[in-house]
Amino acid sequence: MKFLQIIQIPNWFLDQYNRMNAENCHLSYKEQITLLSNQIADCTSIITPYLSQMGYECTLLIPDYKQLQLKWTVENNISIDHNIWKYSILSRQIEHYKPDILYFSETNDYDSHFLKKLSWKPTLICSYCNSNMCLQQDWREFDLILSCSQAVINKAKQHVMNTSFFFHGFQSRINNTLNNIEKQTDIVFAGKVPDDLSHISVQSLLDVGKEPLGWEGQLSINYFLDAQSQDLANFPAGIVMYDKGSKYGLDYYHALKMGRIALNPIIDDEFDRCIKITGAGTFMLANKNKNLDQLFTSGTEYETYQNKAELIEKIHYYIDHPEKRELIAAKGQQKCIKDYSIEIKMNELNSLFQNCLKNRFPKVMPGTAICYQTKNNRISGYRTIPEYNLSDGQKWLEHARSCFNTGKINEAFDIYEQLSIEYQEQSIDILAEAYDLYQKILHYDHYRLYQSRHYDFGIRPSDKVLDIGNGHSPFILASHLADISLSDHYDGSSEDPVKYVDEKPVYACNIENLTFNDKEFDFVYCSHVIEFAKTPDKACEEIMRIAKRGFIETSTQGKDLWLNNGKNRKHQWIVVNKCNRLIFKEYSPSAIEELQNIILKDFYHSPRNKREKAFSALVLLKPDLVNTMLLWEGRFQYEVCHREQ
Repeated sequence: MKFLQIIQIPNWFLDQYNRMNAENCHLSYKEQITLLSNQIADCTSIITPYLSQMGYECTLLIPDYKQLQLKWTVENNISIDHNIWKYSILSRQIEHYKPDILYFSETNDYDSHFLKKLSWKPTLICSYCNSNMCLQQDWREFDLILSCSQAVINKAKQHVMNTSFFFHGFQSRINNTLNNIEKQTDIVFAGKVPDDLSHISVQSLLDVGKEPLGWEGQLSINYFLDAQSQDLANFPAGIVMYDKGSKYGLDYYHALKMGRIALNPIIDDEFDRCIKITGAGTFMLANKNKNLDQLFTSGTEYETYQNKAELIEKIHYYIDHPEKRELIAAKGQQKCIKDYSIEIKMNELNSLFQNCLKNRFPKVMPGTAICYQTKNNRISGYRTIPEYNLSDGQKWLEHARSCFNTGKINEAFDIYEQLSIEYQEQSIDILAEAYDLYQKILHYDHYRLYQSRHYDFGIRPSDKVLDIGNGHSPFILASHLADISLSDHYDGSSEDPVKYVDEKPVYACNIENLTFNDKEFDFVYCSHVIEFAKTPDKACEEIMRIAKRGFIETSTQGKDLWLNNGKNRKHQWIVVNKCNRLIFKEYSPSAIEELQNIILKDFYHSPRNKREKAFSALVLLKPDLVNTMLLWEGRFQYEVCHREQ
């Protein structure tokens, strides 16, 4: 499996590396990136060497390294847009290497807007990020977000199916280069500080910085702030006066190792620095954090403070008691190497990848056919909607009519939709004509009305197909039908009697307790049913139990409100498809209150003029905007949120 890691390295370090290794400029791209990665691999977030040992075919890219990136374009005879060289080259590299897994490490420069433009779509797109700058990113095209920042995890859950608390782990062989470094400084801090001067991390650094001024016998202090000089202009002098500049790679660990106490005011549950401090064998003094106590034991493997007085008191205590300080540091290091080594964390990462790949469903990309294939060579997925050159609108309108009359219904409505977009001034007439054609299709046949235009269910004539909740409008491709009642017609949405179909068996059963064997059906069709379930989690499990794959559709909350459906039809749940995970949110009395007016409902069901017909046609042409739809195979993920939650 091809794995491509994109890692961000500070520009100041790359400039420094260039100056110190100018003699290497004649080497090939591969030789240069190998030299650089070997030099910094042990002390950065580069994980390709470890995944290579697990069988991955790994490639590392450093998109900020302009000199090296331009060399790659020359060697591969690739032209780029030099105005956006970084994005232009990286997109070409992704297309060149064609990774199965694309992994971004601590970079905020590439989000969904960048990914959407790629011609090569990796199977799994992952980002490891801890910075609060990540909170502004658009992650909708990502499959997995990893972080040791709870704020990042919480934000990612809004858009991404898979998230996990994670850090890369400590590379213990770094200690081979640290063993002979002597303690030279009482207090060290290395890392980023926020712009908010009231933040606990800034205040802690300032409190410590002021301390030597008020005690007899000054403390020695070194801060290694990850910031440019212009960023420090507004910082208090009590911090800046101790700044020795940014450190990266092995120099970062040297800076930590030289300190008797490594100050670690934790920013937003960000634990990556905790692993580096303890792994290097330095005594860590951190602000009290309940989540950190899940990784290390306070008082035994590191020490904490809760206020300024306790911070200063513990600094002086542990400076005066080196044997106790070094015992805690040794136990912290032992814990880090035993439980949080890079080898252990890479096994964990591999498991995360495999689980995501196992449960992953394809994303729909514009103009792209996304399909999945079963063992029996049955192909199903999202139907490709071709784009037409509609320069001659009248000619294409006549072609659309011809397509409909010859049975090419999906092609006909593809053209009608694109004509309505291309010719806005005539869109009402075009859409009204499309509505009139829709009326020639059986109204309750949702499959032919719009589903088949967007999905290829991949159903074969020999497949055993169950329609759950068929009511009065059975799925045309179903071989078996099922409804909650075959006689009481007030359970369904329309209160119409169950329709029987010749030679198709009909069963009375509840979706939450289906009377069928495991995997009895090749496909299960469940359209506008599951939102009535009292316990949708049971319904989901039952659907997956009895079938190998299937399709689920419900109304969106918006459709429920403007069609007066939710309250009138006794819908229990708002259903949302978030990254192929069905989210069930229980309707509250206020949320289910409708427009209390049937104007829009009449527009849709009983249009009286061309404008209202155009509105009705738009709803049918764009069903994904008013319906929640999910095509699944094997299993799908779901989440149930009750009102009290």
